[in-house]
Amino acid sequence: MASVLLGAGLVTAVLGVSLLVVRLLSRAAPTAVAPALATTYLMKAFVLGWVLLNVPSPGWLETWWFAGSVLVSLAAWLTVQGVVAARAARAAGAAAADAREGRSP
Repeated sequence: MASVLLGAGLVTAVLGVSLLVVRLLSRAAPTAVAPALATTYLMKAFVLGWVLLNVPSPGWLETWWFAGSVLVSLAAWLTVQGVVAARAARAAGAAAADAREGRSP
């Protein structure tokens, strides 16, 4: 159970950092979002790489359960993000169409 929780928590933490960067910068400095995401990606890659190479896995870690929970969590996270992005794009498109036709929301 701990292996599953660790895998899901790792995915949530790593992808949550990216989501936090987008949320904080998208309104304050929209042009800085892409460079900030690239920077956080590099930092996450270096930190996770260092951890994988230098920190031994604990004895209680069940690798197959850990890997499975990482894959399932990643798929769930990306599915939810895709649905949210699609809804936002549809709403923005509908608002733009209303504005072109002179209708107010």
